[in-house]
Amino acid sequence: MSKRHKRMSLREGMAADALNVIPPLNRPPSKPWFAMGPQAFAAFSEFMNANPDAVPRREFKAPELPPNVVPRGVRMALDNAGPAGQMFGWLNSQPGWCGLGFPGYTYLSELFQRSEYRAPSETIAGEMTRKWIKFTGADEKQIQELTEAFDKFKVRDCFRQMSIYDGAFGRGQLFVRIKGQTSDERRKLPLIVDDEGATITKGSLEAFKPIEPIWTTPYSYNSIDPTQDDFYSPSWWYILGKQTHSTRLLSFISRPVPDILKPSYNFSGLSLSQLIEPYVIRWLKTVDSVNRTISNFSTTGLATNLQATLEGDSGGGLFKRAQLFNQIRDNRGLMLTDKASEELFQLNTPLSGLSDLQAQAQEHMAAPTHIPLVKLTGITPSGLNASSEEDLIVFYDFIGAEQVNLYSPNLQIVLKIIQLHLWGKVDPKISFEYITLDAPTVKELSEIRKADADSDAGYVANGVLSPDEVRERLRTDPNSGYTSIDGDAPTPPLEASAELDEEGKQADHERGKETAEEAHKRALELEKTKAAAKKPPTKG
Repeated sequence: MSKRHKRMSLREGMAADALNVIPPLNRPPSKPWFAMGPQAFAAFSEFMNANPDAVPRREFKAPELPPNVVPRGVRMALDNAGPAGQMFGWLNSQPGWCGLGFPGYTYLSELFQRSEYRAPSETIAGEMTRKWIKFTGADEKQIQELTEAFDKFKVRDCFRQMSIYDGAFGRGQLFVRIKGQTSDERRKLPLIVDDEGATITKGSLEAFKPIEPIWTTPYSYNSIDPTQDDFYSPSWWYILGKQTHSTRLLSFISRPVPDILKPSYNFSGLSLSQLIEPYVIRWLKTVDSVNRTISNFSTTGLATNLQATLEGDSGGGLFKRAQLFNQIRDNRGLMLTDKASEELFQLNTPLSGLSDLQAQAQEHMAAPTHIPLVKLTGITPSGLNASSEEDLIVFYDFIGAEQVNLYSPNLQIVLKIIQLHLWGKVDPKISFEYITLDAPTVKELSEIRKADADSDAGYVANGVLSPDEVRERLRTDPNSGYTSIDGDAPTPPLEASAELDEEGKQADHERGKETAEEAHKRALELEKTKAAAKKPPTKG
């Protein structure tokens, strides 16, 4: 590459980009836009105005972090002068390099002030923690203690914040604060959460603290042996200058980048904001274009005599005529025109289809987030056979998969930590399940209960289940509507009816027996009366 190409100005490079020609120098300017000189910034503005849909090209380099994240005088693991710097140089010199580097935490923080970038991350975070989890493999007392501990340490809120950080910056980290282990030396040691050698004693957990990735950076990582588990996986981190073992700083990354890009991303993943940036840029351009079209859709003109103005007149009369025209341009005003030399006309731009184009651009913006518009914006889909129910079912499936992907590994660790804090040991049978978001409607729930009732009646009638077993199922099923029942099941109606029938028959038999005896007695008395009547009277 010649020196001339190396000295190629920013304007020439951007002009080549605008013509879809790869510039001779395959790298962007070394300075960000806010550090450019006046001429360079003017060229940059010209390029962006000519290409409003373009995302700025970003080179691969060490992430820019605030002061004191790395202690002064200590060489940064991601320094441009070390092995990471060699990797950055190699990446930036590759043919076909397109400049999709890490935009930096400052830029991502600014983007997160716009609703188009903030709403998707907060919507996903809210849905992932809306119904949360339920514990399994534990008795009622253990479940109550775990639930109270999770509420006390705000585990649900912490995980929601992790999802927001992951969407905004590509990584969230949760620091585990243990009583008596906050010194610099203790933070360097691993945090063991198993029964054997556990470093967490009963009652020693203090808190879980969410940390933004801008305050952390790797202290060291393995970049020479891909066969090891810690390859491109930091074992220690700096938290504002304090070295901390990775087991004390739980990392949440849902969209990891390839290994060769991890150093430039500060070992974060791809943020949702960066993922949707091109779509948001096009959406904002569409909204602005539609707004300008609506604002100028109607143009009123007045055909008049311009000969005097064109021949050098000052135009005072023409401007007065225009001023008069605008002053009385009202539905209640009276427009006067010269019948011989003036004509009033109006040009209207058709607005049909603008709403469809804007709605389509909005749908494209929401597509990378997997969020239905009814969830993201509250707008119900329109059109023939449009429905949001199927979209919501697919979205809830996506949320369930994201919970397993982002939450499950660290949630298992948090569950063990809280068990050690509560009981001093870990019960391997205790686990958790995510509560599904796809809840049935009232009608569907009624149909489910009716089907369960028919099944239970059949099982009881055939001797498969006892009434008490069915009653226990109803008591433990949160959707049965009978969770408050207690005691044994009442006697089934058929058995009660059979008992009543048997008692009735016995009563009838007793009454019949009693009637026969009385009839026999009456018969004997009648015979005695007849016999006495036949005897002749005695003589006195």
